[in-house]
Amino acid sequence: MKPALIFDMDGVLVDSMHLHVAACEMAFSEACIHISPELIYEPAGSNDRGIMEKMLSYFSSPDEILLYIKK
Repeated sequence: MKPALIFDMDGVLVDSMHLHVAACEMAFSEACIHISPELIYEPAGSNDRGIMEKMLSYFSSPDEILLYIKK
């Protein structure tokens, strides 16, 4: 028998999204940014570009992002 490795792309075998949400909340809170779990769940299943586009769509300009981070 040949050795094998099972690689789980999130949600295929195990639903670990709640761990991803907790990690995102922790990372954002360290930068003094409050982010709701719904905002993290919304782009689930998207690629990196889709996620960033969705996140950036909540702001009207890069300056607004900077103001939000400084709060």
